[in-house]
Amino acid sequence: ERVEDMAALAEHYLRQFAGAEGRLVPELSAQSLAWLQSRRWAGNLPEFSQALHRALWTTEESRLEPRHFEAKWPGPMARSMPENRTHSW
Repeated sequence: ERVEDMAALAEHYLRQFAGAEGRLVPELSAQSLAWLQSRRWAGNLPEFSQALHRALWTTEESRLEPRHFEAKWPGPMARSMPENRTHSW
């Protein structure tokens, strides 16, 4: 619920997930941050972190945009998830 903390928290999760994938940490666009801030997370960190992880999976781009958060996962836009992958969510 603390909107002012969302950017730092999002960066933390993106660093964690990108690092685990051996990827560069994508930038979170201002529009994406506004999209995240417009949602009601109400202390639901697992759902918040899953939204970030899902967005990371939908693209290889260096910047996350709202369209990456709105993509369904798994789905036609998402990459296949390797069977040996583990997750912290």
